[in-house]
Amino acid sequence: NQKDTDRFLAHGASEICLLTGDEDPEDSIMKMLQNDHDLVIIEGFKHLSYNKFYIKRQNILKIDYNKDNLVGIISDFPGDAEEENPWFHIDDVINIVDYIKNRFLKGD
Repeated sequence: NQKDTDRFLAHGASEICLLTGDEDPEDSIMKMLQNDHDLVIIEGFKHLSYNKFYIKRQNILKIDYNKDNLVGIISDFPGDAEEENPWFHIDDVINIVDYIKNRFLKGD
């Protein structure tokens, strides 16, 4: 069984950082951002104010999260859509990637 880290590296990630509960996520994120990466994807830390997607499945209860800088909702249930943010089906990888590229990556 291939681990997430192996899959990320195989698909072009140049750096992967795993944080433990004792580490300050802000410090690690700032280090990643200073390394001139095109894109930094953070999983978890929903209380931070970085641009974020709300990602959920219909069979999971709603999760409280910081809506500051919410840029989209990804789920398997259209009822999760909100007027103020684009909604993507969880399996619609092509449109999710296109949205990220167009919104955050200049010139790609």
